[in-house]
Amino acid sequence: MRDKFLDIWPIWNFALKREARIQYVLSVGALMVPILSILYLATNRLAASMDYSGWDPKFGLDDQIPFIAESIFIYNTLFWLFIPLPLYCMPNTERARKELIVFCQAMIVVNFISYMVFIFSPAEVYIRDAAIEEMASRPGMLSEMYELMWVLDKPYNSWPSLHVSIATIMTLFAIRCWSDKPLLKWGIGIFCVLMCISIMTTKQHFEPTQTRLLKEVPLELQVSLSGTSSSGEMTELASCSTTSQRSECSYPILLRESPSERY
Repeated sequence: MRDKFLDIWPIWNFALKREARIQYVLSVGALMVPILSILYLATNRLAASMDYSGWDPKFGLDDQIPFIAESIFIYNTLFWLFIPLPLYCMPNTERARKELIVFCQAMIVVNFISYMVFIFSPAEVYIRDAAIEEMASRPGMLSEMYELMWVLDKPYNSWPSLHVSIATIMTLFAIRCWSDKPLLKWGIGIFCVLMCISIMTTKQHFEPTQTRLLKEVPLELQVSLSGTSSSGEMTELASCSTTSQRSECSYPILLRESPSERY
């Protein structure tokens, strides 16, 4: 059982039959991305329907980190840079193909562990209040981007951050692929660090997990470079009341939604 789990899983047989590099990568993505996306949305909606926080992961640093609206552009690099990263970096070799599968299996395991935390020990992202207050007075593209994000992503599934997990796993894969391209390795490493920061400056996640991971990517880069490792608009904003544990606040209401629905 253990050997089967650590080996390449049968679900990848469809992708393994593809000879062309782009077809292979797209087949892997077609198998993994829809499943993980559906499960994320399901756990997010389930946690929101329970309207319950099992614990509060907030640290003092969360209050000191400012809300930076423009950092949503970096936050969204998960979707156009990190998730499709193998399309940019993976060479068409048998080793690289197998390593992509291994990294994807690791990502699936990390996601499923995170889903269990989201369901059995949910944590509400009440630090989002600062973003809501500021964006309510800033109509325009940025406001619409945050509005869409808050519609799709309810204020749960906050810890651990899958943005950080996925970006880090994909970055480590790219570092292996770009073993002889130090500038690209440093570049993607810096982008990963910026991603870890953006999840806090957009007030989408709490601090503890991210701070630890910020230290891991530069370390991996250093080891690799040294040659010691292988290659609508908001119309209402309710007042908030703050307690010693958390702040209770309703979220912006869209014109097309019921006034009783919160993000």
